[in-house]
Amino acid sequence: MKALTISAAVAILAILTLPGHAQMVKPESLTQGFILVVEDQSKSANASKPIHFAGSINSWDPGHPSFRLEPRSDTRWQFIFEQEMLSETVEFKLTLGGWATVELDADGQQISNRQFPLVDVSKLAPGEKPIIEIVVPQFSDGNEEYLVAFEYRPIEATGTVKRLEVAGGAGGAAGSMRDLLVWLPPEYDVPENADKQYPVVYMMDGQNLFQNHAEVPGEWRADETATALIEQGLVEPFIIVGVPHDGNDHRWSEYMPPSKNLPERYAELADNASGDDHVTWLINEVMPRVNRAFRVSTDREHTGIGGASLGGTIALYAALTEPDHFGLVLAESPFLGAFSEAVWSLWGATDPGGRRIFLGMGGDERLEGSDFWDDEGTHIDAIIEAAARLSSENDVALNIVTRHVHDENAWAERLPGAFSFLFGTATAAAADEEPADEVNESRVPDPSDLIDPQRLEQGFTLVVKDESGLASPTNPIFFASNENDWNAEDEARKLTLRSDGLWAIELDRPEISQRVEFKFTMGGWGRVETAPDGSPVSNRTLPQVDVSTFPKGDKPEIRFVVPAFSQPEDVSELLHGRDRTQDFTGDIRTMVVAGGAGRASGMERELQIWLPEGYDARVNRDTTYPVLYMMDGQNIFSVTPGLPGEWHADETATEMVASGQIEPLIIVGVPNAGRFRFDEYLPFGDLPGAEPSGEEFVRWLTGTVMPAVEREYRVDHRRENIGIGGSSLGGLISLYAATMHADHFGRAIIESCSKIGDDAEGDIQRMLATAKERGMPVPEKIYFGMGSREVSFSDRDTERNALYRQWATDLHEWLGDYGVAEEDRMLVIGEGHHHHELDWAERFTTALVATSKR
Repeated sequence: MKALTISAAVAILAILTLPGHAQMVKPESLTQGFILVVEDQSKSANASKPIHFAGSINSWDPGHPSFRLEPRSDTRWQFIFEQEMLSETVEFKLTLGGWATVELDADGQQISNRQFPLVDVSKLAPGEKPIIEIVVPQFSDGNEEYLVAFEYRPIEATGTVKRLEVAGGAGGAAGSMRDLLVWLPPEYDVPENADKQYPVVYMMDGQNLFQNHAEVPGEWRADETATALIEQGLVEPFIIVGVPHDGNDHRWSEYMPPSKNLPERYAELADNASGDDHVTWLINEVMPRVNRAFRVSTDREHTGIGGASLGGTIALYAALTEPDHFGLVLAESPFLGAFSEAVWSLWGATDPGGRRIFLGMGGDERLEGSDFWDDEGTHIDAIIEAAARLSSENDVALNIVTRHVHDENAWAERLPGAFSFLFGTATAAAADEEPADEVNESRVPDPSDLIDPQRLEQGFTLVVKDESGLASPTNPIFFASNENDWNAEDEARKLTLRSDGLWAIELDRPEISQRVEFKFTMGGWGRVETAPDGSPVSNRTLPQVDVSTFPKGDKPEIRFVVPAFSQPEDVSELLHGRDRTQDFTGDIRTMVVAGGAGRASGMERELQIWLPEGYDARVNRDTTYPVLYMMDGQNIFSVTPGLPGEWHADETATEMVASGQIEPLIIVGVPNAGRFRFDEYLPFGDLPGAEPSGEEFVRWLTGTVMPAVEREYRVDHRRENIGIGGSSLGGLISLYAATMHADHFGRAIIESCSKIGDDAEGDIQRMLATAKERGMPVPEKIYFGMGSREVSFSDRDTERNALYRQWATDLHEWLGDYGVAEEDRMLVIGEGHHHHELDWAERFTTALVATSKR
């Protein structure tokens, strides 16, 4: 069973205040700060080895002097957190100054990241700092050899990423410990590749390569990009080693080459520049460490170094000063003013030639308040000059994109071209894996010709080779993605069998701005594509296409190979028949109900009913419970294949009921209707291919589902104790039910409510007016949630993100105008939150508090 824990990472803009009741909030939100007190049961900490705090707010520095705890007279240790030191969600561990002496549990095992527990502010005097007490059973003794490091931070990446702990660095980072993040190509662990060695690229600022981080505009998406290029045969498989910097305080000195050319304001940086030491550390410590742990090629022709901004500067500097070690170079947006003429002269005298060097720059790289970039385009002139200097003996690609600014999103967009240039195969265009003797020789694509197909106005064609032989005209292949709400049997996304035996579908330019992720199915998640051995595969992404290979305006063909699909006998592992109890926390039972709305009226689906602890106890046999009906119920308690996560409603409710934060209740997960989800959850408005049947769906819910539950379980029949909730379209239909059918529902949880149609505001206003005309009561408790980055993390979607935040604010205010009292409605905007289950799960704690009567 899953661990009985909940995520406390909830952005709280308002807290429901009930006189005489606990008011639980995140300590990070307290303006007065709080005090952390730690008891070291092992008595390992002392004056020479004090306890340190290492977490998401100090770059996970295990020995940061500003985060050292102080000893107390009661033998415990203390640290005072001020509010300005904190971020929205803090994760951490405690150490004795390094990761070799990190805290362990009582059995000597590594622990998961800690989070601060909620505190009850009703017990605090105004301005009083609460005390949070933590017990550490023991610390590691520091004698372990440094192997692949433990996962003290979660990594969400495409493919396999290993951690490798290394010591040292340069400048102020010389005494630190940090984890290398090593991405391995597909099939690295396949037995037939056991003796194969792979090219490698060492990337600076490695913490941003594979996932997003707070306060950073984006990520490089190096994992998705490398996976797609390798699977398309555009590059040979290679290894990526992310070398994280050691915190912003040390990054400048580590990455700054010795230089007298810096502007005067950076004179102190120039005095502390430790770039030479950093390169020495890379060559003498990092690279041998990787060589021992992984099968990397060690010759210079297959060893690369890369980075962006100062990371690109030090990467290029390493290549200039250590020509025998690096034959591949990726330098994005480097500050070339750090290179003196003496460095260029050294390069000219020692250049062995025969390298591939990719240089990238944006045309709008001005950084406000920085002397590094200017309005005169000096940085572009500098990189053009550098390309000319370097190209005399080497193969140099220069990619300048006029609209690009100085951030991770730009570097990510240029990355496919960089990887293709550095690791491109001689048969890059042969993406359909024909035998080598049948393939015409083709060039490595020029970086400027590689385009993200999502940007093509004309769209593109997906072509699939089904190696399983299972697909047929009566069992076709479907395209299921985040672009069509992961509908595994969407008729609009059904592929067609061509005369050449391949399956194809023409797709228009995707309307979503985030990266398209997808899988191929045979009409449901029970028959989804798998690896040849039947194991699950990661979501696919679209590879870059070479626009020079097809006429302007034509749709390019993007080819994929599906080796296998899960078979009908596997459906029991994915759908109704499987034993999911191992995925659940608490007592969850199932009930099959028939019917639905519109085109789903003839189906059957399985409800999942979570019961509070003690439900079957003799003393509670006459007790009735409030009930919450959750839409898209298949994702409430466990993960559905192909979706990013679950709500963790079982863990969250278990913990909150046990702690007394909410009253005991029953939660009913009502699964959607699959390909007819749009029909059932649309009460008005329009979507292509949908037949709105929302009113009929709510009548089925109140007339069939709720009576069936009430016959089997002791639910409180009073409307004020009946709730409905959901997200996205599930949130829209929940809002509709909570107003137009408020005689059945008194509580509502509305997450990331969809905004459908050109007159969405008018539809909601008319809905409320109609409900008032019918004499419907107003909701007793209602909660609205939305992410601050609901659409995407791209700066290009700033306006759309703001639109959805305003949409949530409008809904909250309209319900106030409708008659819901201020204290009975709550609006929460999750800072940095996006449109998916993981963020709805984080806000579910607050949603339950807001709609509970306790």
